[in-house]
Amino acid sequence: MRIPCALALLIAFAVPSFGQEAAAPFRLAPYKDELFAYQKILERGYGDAFLKVEYDRPRDLYARDVVDGEKVDPKYVSLDTDAVQADRCRREVGWN
Repeated sequence: MRIPCALALLIAFAVPSFGQEAAAPFRLAPYKDELFAYQKILERGYGDAFLKVEYDRPRDLYARDVVDGEKVDPKYVSLDTDAVQADRCRREVGWN
């Protein structure tokens, strides 16, 4: 008895997936979210894909500076991720 090619492929890919649950998507930790959160949302649309937010010039240009117009507060521009960074290793069975 011959099995059509499409059916054989369906069986080959579907059978190993039975009994396995889908893995949850990877989610990054909230890094600097509180610093850049929207202060006031004026309008929402398209299932929150569109947001109209209030622009506050004094806050956005001056309140985030240590020296007005010259030096930004380091917490806004820090690229230091060592506190939340981790190395990952993956081992495959049968590989040397």
